[in-house]
Amino acid sequence: MATITRPQATKPMIITKAAAQRILRLDGLDVTRIISLQIHNAAQTTIRISYRIRHVGICSTLVSRDRFVDDFIRIRKEAGSLLAKQPDKLIQVSQNVYSCWGSAGDHYTIVLSSDGIFCDCQDFCNQMEVHGKGCCKHGYAVLMRGGYGSLQAYLDDTQSSCDTKLITCA
Repeated sequence: MATITRPQATKPMIITKAAAQRILRLDGLDVTRIISLQIHNAAQTTIRISYRIRHVGICSTLVSRDRFVDDFIRIRKEAGSLLAKQPDKLIQVSQNVYSCWGSAGDHYTIVLSSDGIFCDCQDFCNQMEVHGKGCCKHGYAVLMRGGYGSLQAYLDDTQSSCDTKLITCA
Protein backbone atom coordinates (compact mmCIF):
# COMPACT_ATOMS: atom_id res chain seq x y z
CA MET A 1 0.00 0.00 0.00
CA ALA A 2 1.32 3.46 -0.89
CA THR A 3 2.16 5.93 1.84
CA ILE A 4 0.67 9.41 1.73
CA THR A 5 2.78 12.24 3.11
CA ARG A 6 0.55 15.10 4.18
CA PRO A 7 1.81 18.69 4.14
CA GLN A 8 0.53 20.94 6.92
CA ALA A 9 -2.76 22.78 6.41
CA THR A 10 -2.44 26.40 5.39
CA LYS A 11 -5.95 27.75 6.06
CA PRO A 12 -9.56 26.87 6.88
CA MET A 13 -11.39 25.62 3.85
CA ILE A 14 -15.15 25.98 3.74
CA ILE A 15 -16.15 29.53 4.68
CA THR A 16 -14.24 31.68 2.20
CA LYS A 17 -14.87 34.92 0.35
CA ALA A 18 -14.79 33.10 -3.00
CA ALA A 19 -17.47 30.68 -1.78
CA ALA A 20 -19.56 33.60 -0.50
CA GLN A 21 -19.39 35.25 -3.91
CA ARG A 22 -20.53 32.01 -5.63
CA ILE A 23 -23.30 31.33 -3.11
CA LEU A 24 -24.74 34.85 -3.35
CA ARG A 25 -24.24 34.88 -7.13
CA LEU A 26 -22.64 38.29 -6.97
CA ASP A 27 -20.76 37.98 -10.25
CA GLY A 28 -23.45 39.90 -12.17
CA LEU A 29 -23.44 42.78 -9.68
CA ASP A 30 -20.82 45.47 -9.41
CA VAL A 31 -19.43 44.07 -6.16
CA THR A 32 -16.22 45.84 -5.25
CA ARG A 33 -15.34 43.38 -2.51
CA ILE A 34 -16.52 40.94 0.13
CA ILE A 35 -15.86 42.84 3.35
CA SER A 36 -16.31 40.17 6.00
CA LEU A 37 -17.59 36.72 6.87
CA GLN A 38 -18.73 36.38 10.47
CA ILE A 39 -20.30 33.56 12.47
CA HIS A 40 -23.77 34.92 13.25
CA ASN A 41 -24.97 32.64 16.05
CA ALA A 42 -23.54 30.55 18.88
CA ALA A 43 -24.38 27.27 17.13
CA GLN A 44 -22.21 28.40 14.18
CA THR A 45 -24.91 27.46 11.69
CA THR A 46 -25.34 30.91 10.11
CA ILE A 47 -22.76 33.18 8.51
CA ARG A 48 -23.21 36.94 7.99
CA ILE A 49 -21.68 38.03 4.68
CA SER A 50 -21.00 41.74 4.30
CA TYR A 51 -20.12 43.11 0.88
CA ARG A 52 -19.90 46.43 -0.96
CA ILE A 53 -21.75 47.10 -4.20
CA ARG A 54 -20.65 50.12 -6.25
CA HIS A 55 -23.24 52.94 -6.19
CA VAL A 56 -25.33 51.06 -3.59
CA GLY A 57 -23.14 50.71 -0.51
CA ILE A 58 -22.61 47.98 2.05
CA CYS A 59 -25.02 45.04 2.06
CA SER A 60 -25.30 42.18 4.50
CA THR A 61 -26.85 38.75 4.04
CA LEU A 62 -27.25 35.74 6.35
CA VAL A 63 -26.38 32.37 4.83
CA SER A 64 -26.62 28.87 6.27
CA ARG A 65 -23.30 27.14 6.93
CA ASP A 66 -24.76 24.16 5.03
CA ARG A 67 -24.76 26.26 1.83
CA PHE A 68 -21.01 26.76 2.24
CA VAL A 69 -20.54 23.01 2.77
CA ASP A 70 -22.65 22.22 -0.32
CA ASP A 71 -20.63 24.71 -2.41
CA PHE A 72 -17.36 23.25 -1.10
CA ILE A 73 -18.36 19.73 -2.21
CA ARG A 74 -19.93 20.84 -5.51
CA ILE A 75 -16.78 22.66 -6.65
CA ARG A 76 -14.61 19.59 -6.01
CA LYS A 77 -17.09 17.21 -7.67
CA GLU A 78 -17.23 19.39 -10.79
CA ALA A 79 -13.44 19.49 -11.03
CA GLY A 80 -13.27 15.74 -10.35
CA SER A 81 -15.80 15.04 -13.10
CA LEU A 82 -13.64 16.90 -15.63
CA LEU A 83 -10.52 15.09 -14.44
CA ALA A 84 -12.20 11.66 -14.59
CA LYS A 85 -12.80 12.20 -18.32
CA GLN A 86 -9.07 12.64 -19.01
CA PRO A 87 -7.51 9.14 -19.11
CA ASP A 88 -4.00 10.53 -19.61
CA LYS A 89 -4.19 12.52 -16.33
CA LEU A 90 -5.63 9.82 -14.01
CA ILE A 91 -3.93 6.42 -14.19
CA GLN A 92 -4.42 3.29 -12.10
CA VAL A 93 -1.00 2.24 -10.78
CA SER A 94 -2.02 -0.80 -8.75
CA GLN A 95 -5.12 -2.37 -7.24
CA ASN A 96 -5.97 0.55 -4.90
CA VAL A 97 -3.53 3.26 -6.02
CA TYR A 98 -3.93 5.92 -8.69
CA SER A 99 -1.63 8.62 -10.02
CA CYS A 100 -2.91 11.96 -11.13
CA TRP A 101 -1.18 14.79 -12.95
CA GLY A 102 -2.51 18.26 -12.24
CA SER A 103 -2.84 21.12 -14.70
CA ALA A 104 0.35 22.72 -13.36
CA GLY A 105 2.27 19.47 -13.86
CA ASP A 106 2.08 18.44 -10.20
CA HIS A 107 1.82 14.72 -9.45
CA TYR A 108 -0.52 13.30 -6.80
CA THR A 109 -1.08 9.80 -5.43
CA ILE A 110 -4.60 8.69 -4.55
CA VAL A 111 -5.08 5.62 -2.33
CA LEU A 112 -8.39 3.80 -1.88
CA SER A 113 -9.22 2.03 1.37
CA SER A 114 -12.34 0.96 3.22
CA ASP A 115 -11.81 4.04 5.43
CA GLY A 116 -11.94 6.47 2.52
CA ILE A 117 -9.92 7.98 -0.28
CA PHE A 118 -6.58 9.55 0.56
CA CYS A 119 -4.55 11.96 -1.58
CA ASP A 120 -1.30 13.82 -1.04
CA CYS A 121 -2.52 17.10 -2.57
CA GLN A 122 -2.65 20.25 -0.44
CA ASP A 123 -6.46 20.51 -0.62
CA PHE A 124 -6.96 17.04 0.84
CA CYS A 125 -4.31 17.63 3.51
CA ASN A 126 -5.96 20.89 4.52
CA GLN A 127 -9.33 19.15 4.77
CA MET A 128 -7.87 16.39 6.96
CA GLU A 129 -6.21 18.86 9.30
CA VAL A 130 -9.17 21.22 9.58
CA HIS A 131 -12.08 18.74 9.43
CA GLY A 132 -10.55 15.31 10.10
CA LYS A 133 -11.98 13.99 6.81
CA GLY A 134 -12.15 15.02 3.21
CA CYS A 135 -12.22 14.34 -0.49
CA CYS A 136 -10.42 16.44 -3.09
CA LYS A 137 -11.08 16.68 -6.83
CA HIS A 138 -8.57 13.85 -7.42
CA GLY A 139 -10.50 11.60 -5.03
CA TYR A 140 -13.80 12.50 -6.69
CA ALA A 141 -12.27 11.72 -10.11
CA VAL A 142 -11.37 8.21 -8.92
CA LEU A 143 -14.82 7.76 -7.36
CA MET A 144 -16.54 8.85 -10.58
CA ARG A 145 -14.41 6.48 -12.65
CA GLY A 146 -15.67 3.72 -10.36
CA GLY A 147 -19.30 4.75 -10.77
CA TYR A 148 -19.74 6.45 -7.38
CA GLY A 149 -21.53 9.79 -7.12
CA SER A 150 -20.24 10.59 -3.66
CA LEU A 151 -17.70 9.62 -1.06
CA GLN A 152 -20.53 8.39 1.18
CA ALA A 153 -21.77 6.02 -1.55
CA TYR A 154 -18.26 4.55 -1.80
CA LEU A 155 -17.93 4.22 2.00
CA ASP A 156 -21.37 2.59 2.26
CA ASP A 157 -20.42 0.12 -0.46
CA THR A 158 -17.06 -0.77 1.09
CA GLN A 159 -18.56 -1.09 4.58
CA SER A 160 -21.26 -3.46 3.30
CA SER A 161 -18.70 -5.97 2.06
CA CYS A 162 -15.82 -7.64 3.86
CA ASP A 163 -13.27 -6.51 1.30
CA THR A 164 -12.69 -3.09 -0.22
CA LYS A 165 -14.40 -2.92 -3.59
CA LEU A 166 -11.73 -2.27 -6.16
CA ILE A 167 -12.22 0.43 -8.74
CA THR A 168 -10.75 -0.32 -12.12
CA CYS A 169 -10.33 2.10 -14.99
CA ALA A 170 -11.91 1.40 -18.33
